Amino acid sequence: MVVSAQFNGEVTIGQQEVLAALPETILQIDSDRRIKNVADKTAHLEMIQNVVNRLSQNSFLLKGWTVVLISGLLALGAVGSESLFVYLAFFPVLAFWWLDAYFLREERQFRALFDRVRKLEEADIDFSMDTSKVSSKSESVLRVAASKTLIVFHGVLLAAVVVITVFVLITNGESV
Repeated sequence: MVVSAQFNGEVTIGQQEVLAALPETILQIDSDRRIKNVADKTAHLEMIQNVVNRLSQNSFLLKGWTVVLISGLLALGAVGSESLFVYLAFFPVLAFWWLDAYFLREERQFRALFDRVRKLEEADIDFSMDTSKVSSKSESVLRVAASKTLIVFHGVLLAAVVVITVFVLITNGESV
């Protein structure tokens, strides 16, 4: 905000009061803007953090559903003579592994966005949730799927499904 005034040399008493109060008013406006900008930055960071929390919660629930669904399919395949259920257990393992990798990739992108917004000046906050500015740094879903954290969980499940499938096929007298 630019305030300018031209005087013809004569200052009246009313103008003196305005001029005396002017610097204080400008400081107050600047302080209010700075407080508003800091509040905007905090609100933007909270929005991004809420998305990260939601993605993390989705990943957690997905892991739970993976274990329940695979356990059910393997139990059905082991109890009955239907080996089809054992084969079906491979589909949720691989599908949920890919979904978990997708959620983890998105979470990493939003964490990068959080870091980018954290470093911005308060005046530059635009409330953008677009991760394309940081997505060039992120890995593909396949690379994320091969990360240590996902291999430990989903890889162990896949290995268990393979072992149980072989065991069920052998006990049912089918060829491996």
